[in-house]
Amino acid sequence: MRNNTKRPFVAIFIFFALGILFARFITVPSLAIMFIAALLFVISLFLFERQSASNYILLLLLVLLGILHSQNRRTVYSDDISKYARYLYGQDVSLEGEIISDVSKNIFRSSTKTTFILKVTRINDSGVWKNTSGTILVNIFRDIQLNYADRILILGKLHQPFSYGVENNFSYKEYLRNKGINYILSVKKNNNVALSAQKKGRPLNDKLYFFRNILKERFNQYLSFNESAIMRAFILGDRSNMPNPIEDIFIQTGTMHILAISGLHVSMIASVIIFFLKIFPFKRIWQYIIAIILLIFYCYITESRPSVVRSTVMIAIFLFGFILEKESDLLNNLALAGFVLLLYSPFNLFDVGFQLSFICVLAIIVLVPFLNEVINTFLKKEGFLKRFVSGSLAMSLGVWIFVCGLIYYYFQIITPVTILANIFVIPVSYALLILGLGLLVFSFINPWLTMLIGLLIKINLNFMVGIIFLMSKLPMAYIVFKESKILYVVIYYMVLCSFLIVFSRYIRARMRVKDAQQTI
Repeated sequence: MRNNTKRPFVAIFIFFALGILFARFITVPSLAIMFIAALLFVISLFLFERQSASNYILLLLLVLLGILHSQNRRTVYSDDISKYARYLYGQDVSLEGEIISDVSKNIFRSSTKTTFILKVTRINDSGVWKNTSGTILVNIFRDIQLNYADRILILGKLHQPFSYGVENNFSYKEYLRNKGINYILSVKKNNNVALSAQKKGRPLNDKLYFFRNILKERFNQYLSFNESAIMRAFILGDRSNMPNPIEDIFIQTGTMHILAISGLHVSMIASVIIFFLKIFPFKRIWQYIIAIILLIFYCYITESRPSVVRSTVMIAIFLFGFILEKESDLLNNLALAGFVLLLYSPFNLFDVGFQLSFICVLAIIVLVPFLNEVINTFLKKEGFLKRFVSGSLAMSLGVWIFVCGLIYYYFQIITPVTILANIFVIPVSYALLILGLGLLVFSFINPWLTMLIGLLIKINLNFMVGIIFLMSKLPMAYIVFKESKILYVVIYYMVLCSFLIVFSRYIRARMRVKDAQQTI
């Protein structure tokens, strides 16, 4: 049968994203956008009976909405901290504000650096305290005990983020700007940091950050420093203490996605949750509802990172399809999740993590099933081994093909060894995910069983890191370029899209022939 599946959110996502992309390069007055939108709406009333014309007008309205949404989020208010920072740049300045993020501590030049996001409320301008707004990133170059929602008085120097990494087409300055942060406050070891009020923020966020810190300590308690750093990154998204040598070999083998929470992690967690819920005598509908609630909780625990939010939205929609007993279209779900994330923050479109995680899932939906079918034709033996080999190889190869262009553009590296490495790494990471969640759960119940789980984690971690290290030493494991050009990336994805279009037409033609033969 011919596939007549409608995917409205695919078009909505694409044209809304085009508007955000357009707004990045050209500023259009808001009144002009509203006038054009009103004009298009009036035209649509006259063309109401012409479905195709109405659809085109709707798509143009989505582009205008994307432009307006992006420009509004770029708006800087008159009392924003950036207004003062321009002429206080590099000077000692006193600020008062509220901590609105988790407080992380990193190793920096053999000492501790305390980092968090501060929502500024007042600034001392020439001895006069003035009300202000906006957010800044604070780096305190010492170990200090602070928590989410604490109100503090702090002395430091304001400066713009350094654009290091720009030679790799990745700008740290632009990365922070997309998060609404234009300035950093650097606080020396001896500078004063005073607590003016404690924990006045949202009670739910306060409890979540408190619980998140407890989970971090559980890993620290049962694992070594390096092992805890990997598991904290893998389960909680906390890469603050990740050793550079370990991080380097993950980058060189293209397996960095293991350390960055992505759709892979969320889908694994969803499958584990549903598997264990089947043990209990719940109806299937309640299994899916509980799974959705637990996934949302996990999303909050990991600080609602864009990749986790996207995956949570997508899987929740997929599970709702089962609850309503309707077939769910994965590509449409992915587009809906992307649209929700862009509504939340249009600058997610320019986030490297968002782009990579989004394109990974796209590869799994579009390319992996085809590759799996092709690989199966070359494997003769039936059974679990065939399914495992074909599935693992198709997944690894399909994702690598899709992300290869972005990795080359942002990081000037191509990692062919990724195709081989992921075949070993993904199954081990699945085991580590189950063991890591088990350690966190049983650490509150049975210390002896937790120690046994910790030992199993150590064995699996050392095996995985050992495999990745050996893979990084293979000839042509990775190729480093001095620079990358956007033209090459565009050509690469144009060729890839052309292949997929030709392939999809070929599949449709085969399906029509098969339908005709069945009819005869």
